[in-house]
Order: sequence, then C-alpha cells, then structure tokens
Amino acid sequence: MTALHVAELLAIGLAASIFGSLIGLGGGFVVIPVMRLAFNTPPALLAGTSLVFVFANTAASAVGYIRQRRVDFALAVPLIIGAIPGSVFGAIAVHWFSP
Repeated sequence: MTALHVAELLAIGLAASIFGSLIGLGGGFVVIPVMRLAFNTPPALLAGTSLVFVFANTAASAVGYIRQRRVDFALAVPLIIGAIPGSVFGAIAVHWFSP
C-alpha cells in the first residue's frame, strides 16, 4: 500500500466518520461503496474491514452522546441485546453465500 493510498483512506475515514456521526450512523454507508469501487476490495474482506471501522466510529460517537446525555438507555439496551447475536450470526452467515 502506497503513501497515497494511506492518505486517501485516512481522508475517506475522516469524512465518513464526521458525516456518519452527525446523522447517527457508523459511516459504513460511505466506506463500503468507496472501498468497493475505488479500491476494488473483495466483498467478504470489505464486510469485516468496514465493520471494524464502523465499530470504532460508533463507539467514539456513543461516548460523546452519552457525555451529552442524549442517549435513551431504555430504548438502546433492548436493541443491543438483539443486535449482538444478530451480528454474530451475520458474520457466520457470510460463509454460506458467494460474493
């Protein structure tokens, strides 16, 4: 990977994180198409890589929103309880589908 690719990836990550945090999304909706189209990343590799990026961005945003007291925990906790097993199943299910 060249220094230019690293700089491009840093810029994409920064833009996706800012935009994603502003509207309450992880930024994956920006990263996935850009990585697929501009860097020809294979779908399976892209899924895992994007999820790590989205996890980091979402965790950082969540800390900020919790500090600002803008989190409804009564709503968030049941969603988390459902989302964790769903995410694990989704990661396992990737092996059942072709790219």
